[in-house]
Amino acid sequence: MDANRKDVAGPNHGRTSPSLGIGHLGHNDNPPFLATEGNKLPPFLRLPIEIRIMIYEWAVAVEEPIQVKQITRRSNKFVWGKCEKEWRPGMRWILHNLEEQPLAVVSLNRTCRQIYQDLERWPVFYRVNILHFSHPIHLSVFLAAITPQRRKMIRRIQVDLTRNEYSFPHEHPWLRPVRHPLSLLHSLALLSQCKDLRKLSVLLDFRWEYKLKDYLGCTNAQHDIPSPWNLPCFLPHMLLPGRQVFVLGSPIPPQCMSQIRWLPVNMQDTIFQMNRDMLARGHVGQLRHWLRERQWPKWFTDLDTPSIVSEAITAQQLDFPGENRIARDLFQNTVGSISSRTRRKGREFNPSLGILHSEMPKYGAGGELAWQWSDILGIRWNDVFGPEFELRFDQPQGPVTSWEPLRAMWTEGAEYKVRHYYYDLLKGTSPPDILFRQMQGIPSPGLVFESIVDVFSGNLTEAFGTENARCREVAIGKSFNHLEKRWQSRLSKLEKRFGA
Repeated sequence: MDANRKDVAGPNHGRTSPSLGIGHLGHNDNPPFLATEGNKLPPFLRLPIEIRIMIYEWAVAVEEPIQVKQITRRSNKFVWGKCEKEWRPGMRWILHNLEEQPLAVVSLNRTCRQIYQDLERWPVFYRVNILHFSHPIHLSVFLAAITPQRRKMIRRIQVDLTRNEYSFPHEHPWLRPVRHPLSLLHSLALLSQCKDLRKLSVLLDFRWEYKLKDYLGCTNAQHDIPSPWNLPCFLPHMLLPGRQVFVLGSPIPPQCMSQIRWLPVNMQDTIFQMNRDMLARGHVGQLRHWLRERQWPKWFTDLDTPSIVSEAITAQQLDFPGENRIARDLFQNTVGSISSRTRRKGREFNPSLGILHSEMPKYGAGGELAWQWSDILGIRWNDVFGPEFELRFDQPQGPVTSWEPLRAMWTEGAEYKVRHYYYDLLKGTSPPDILFRQMQGIPSPGLVFESIVDVFSGNLTEAFGTENARCREVAIGKSFNHLEKRWQSRLSKLEKRFGA
């Protein structure tokens, strides 16, 4: 018994016997270990990914179309719904979301890393919702800003062409039957990346019926020209009085028919004719055929090339387009010219706004100001440089104001701001004694104009920004002479009261 017990407690005591076929429980290839680790996950994440995607689609769906708005120029970030504008120096404007609750997809992305990875790999938010844009340019910017995977998931897009800026429909790029501006081709190239696009709805104004009829006639005669109207997923919607809407090329609903009957007879005939033309064109039937056959026009597939798409993305002037949002290093930009990519490396990225802040030098090679300035806050005399101007800058970095000599601050239209400063001072509400002391320390308008002519003598085009610089000098000189008379008259009156 003791011998047997000694054998048991030999050198292999406490080790797993290979003959028993039991593996190490901590090994990654061991099924019991994997099952044990999987049980640590929440029940939702243990579901198959196919079921999770179905739940994601239900959770992120929004009933109303989502109005997409870029928060500021060159940004790859957007807001939706109600928002307000905030004006900032150097950026023009920034939009702030006023919605009380964020979109469900935003909240889900913040839940945990696994859900974020699921929604990034399968961005179902773009598949189940309708994206609404108030301008075709806004559509192009949005498509360039999102990642390629998100573009592929988009199914339904709405574009509203009834805004006030479209009072002249013949100027609209989406309604030009012959000329195809680059902005239209760029929009179509970016739309070619939406591989699952089902509906491209465009809202049109009934008051454009004369132009739409001509454009529809051209597209009916030329099915192979690049145009949204020649896409099988294109659905033109006619906006009638009373905000009633119907789809051109489909039976007109009774409530829309009653609105049309109130229009002039010639406008009624045009709308009915357009609807018959669209119906005869088989637009709705073509849409059904495309959904079944998955076919696009050849001119549309020809736009789906890396060079054309890259040109369209670059034209949107984004600091970080969608292709570069998926990279580990945001400065590893692959879109745009090499020179522009090199300049990006010396700029500071603002993650909250999705833009770059440039550390631009204050002065150019010729000593002129490179920073943009908006207002003149003061004028003083320097015995060496002549008049100096206190300027307010629009740059996000550097000081807000500084004193600059005439040569450095001068740009086209600067003479207007100089005169505007003097007029504001004379029309101001400052007490007379304070105004008198201010005017005593400021060079007169006539002296400033003489300095302008002396500094730019022999090169008046540089000073006044026009080929007919001599005539402009005479006209501006008269304005300054009139201003000088008002200045001296006001100064003499104040001097009689407060001079002695």
